[in-house]
Amino acid sequence: MIETANNELWVVYLMKMREMPNGMPAVIEQHEWEKLESVVPGRHTLLRDRIASEAEADQFARNPSTLTPN
Repeated sequence: MIETANNELWVVYLMKMREMPNGMPAVIEQHEWEKLESVVPGRHTLLRDRIASEAEADQFARNPSTLTPN
């Protein structure tokens, strides 16, 4: 996968919330996901990581067929 010039990679995950038992898709930078996962490991479900752009990550997160964990 091609990384951006400043090496930002993106992640899509399902954010677990009491109000939404199936979770809500969220997009964050890869390094933020790693920090989140180190603080609360396993709380949220990673759907896809190492995405080259925020636009690609947003598109992935908005597609209902992609929102099921592998």
